[in-house]
Amino acid sequence: MGSGTSTNVWNPGNEGVRVTVVRSSDHAVVTTPIDITNKQPSASIYHFGKVSKVQYSSGRALSPVKGGYASVKPSQSMPKIISTSGKNNITAIKKYFCSEYLVKLIANQTGMNYDVLVSGDYKLLLEPMAYYKFEGVMIATTATEAAMYDEKVNGLLRKRMVSLTHKNLPLAMFLEVADLGYPAWSGSTTTPATNANIKSSLGLGIVRYKDEPTEAPVVSANDYEYRVNTDVITAVTVSGGQSDPDHPTRVSFSIEGTTYNVGNVFYPSGDSQLAWVKWRTPSEPKNMTIQVTVSGPGNTSKSTIHVKIIDLDKNPPPNPVADDRNDEFTFSSVPARQEMTRADWSIWRPWWFAYWVDEGHWERDSWTDSEGNSHSSSYWVSNWVDRGWWEFNLDQYYATFSSTMSIRCDSKNPTANGRTMKSGYGINESVTASITSNQSTAVTHPQNAVAYFPEFQYKTYWRLLEKIQSGSTARFEYKRNPYSTYSNRTHFTPIWMPDGNYTVNTWVIDAWTPVGMLSMNLSDSLTIRGNLWNDWHIAPLKP
Repeated sequence: MGSGTSTNVWNPGNEGVRVTVVRSSDHAVVTTPIDITNKQPSASIYHFGKVSKVQYSSGRALSPVKGGYASVKPSQSMPKIISTSGKNNITAIKKYFCSEYLVKLIANQTGMNYDVLVSGDYKLLLEPMAYYKFEGVMIATTATEAAMYDEKVNGLLRKRMVSLTHKNLPLAMFLEVADLGYPAWSGSTTTPATNANIKSSLGLGIVRYKDEPTEAPVVSANDYEYRVNTDVITAVTVSGGQSDPDHPTRVSFSIEGTTYNVGNVFYPSGDSQLAWVKWRTPSEPKNMTIQVTVSGPGNTSKSTIHVKIIDLDKNPPPNPVADDRNDEFTFSSVPARQEMTRADWSIWRPWWFAYWVDEGHWERDSWTDSEGNSHSSSYWVSNWVDRGWWEFNLDQYYATFSSTMSIRCDSKNPTANGRTMKSGYGINESVTASITSNQSTAVTHPQNAVAYFPEFQYKTYWRLLEKIQSGSTARFEYKRNPYSTYSNRTHFTPIWMPDGNYTVNTWVIDAWTPVGMLSMNLSDSLTIRGNLWNDWHIAPLKP
């Protein structure tokens, strides 16, 4: 398995598959995952709960649990999942997990209707699992959990169990076609993978129903999309060889004529390290190219990064007028915009393991005594040399993101009653957003919030809110409306808006970390009853 001993053991057959039902439209997890295995482990085994790769990708942290582990033993045995030879019977695996038997088993175990499950609106996310002894303790992990756990124990899991946790387990299943936001794997299928590659691309399979077409891959020349006048973070992964203080790696980012050098990018052999730069985007929209060069051991995941800078303040709603009509209007559901509320990353810290070796030598003395007899003796001349090596600790860092929003009737609305108002009047909005991190220099504060409205089907027009308060806890409100008599921070509802809930959707964005942007998708509602014309009264003037 690596450099493990009898306290680090995996036996072939101690394997399973975690199955999660995921909605195709928004990639939401709709059932509690279940673990299927031919050889059920003890319920007292250590594990991390029933959590899927989709949930970990959205920022879920590892949460260790002792005992209470539940698994399902199928009456029709699964084919071998984890191969020690690198030659899985993928045909048998596909046939098994696409079978009617298995779908009915999943429907029964999750409580989901069979016909709904195979309707084409849902997919099965499959994750190979292994049950093994690590440092004398039995543990159950998916490939993703093994990679995340390895980061928690400073690379010790990889050192002890590399052939299982970083090769055979993650390579047991991977995508040939991109799906559910995960890319097709085009890397090595014979060498151990890095934790970053396992988390992003390995240890998963996907089952679709009703011959549903594969999700079209996102074809884009842009690696990052940023907003104007925004502090952002751009990152690459460096791997290959070993980088330590004796053989250091430096990464240089060339951005708009300025070169940013990132030094002390260290990592052990067989692993990798993120390198990132924090910079501010220009004030005008444009397409940019960032060149990345590496000096020292290793190479980068990308040498050219394509960036698109956009301005979200170019499409505010038009001026509403009193005789507006929209007889064809229908309500739309609030869209599921990208959300990521937690980010985790790590930094390798090298330290010298001293191993002193006496590389001295023997010397010989000869002399003659007073009686003419010859004598000799040998003695050792010490020469202590440090023949040590670099070891590595893995420091863990995180950032968490929280945000709230509320809308209320505008203060100049004379007939508003609590959270009920007539259409045609304005509303105000307040958004707060905060980021907390144990490495504050590696994150940016929340910087933007964008509000979308039901009268525009949550698209077409929107409002970029103004940042009223900066810092790790930011506050946003509507910009002053040029059509407001009082120059209020207001949004006017259309006079034709039907009675019912008026729900505003706000996407809070641009809190950047080395592993991506933190964001939240929020909504709040008021009730519309009647319209502005109901407040008009026509009467003759007093004579």
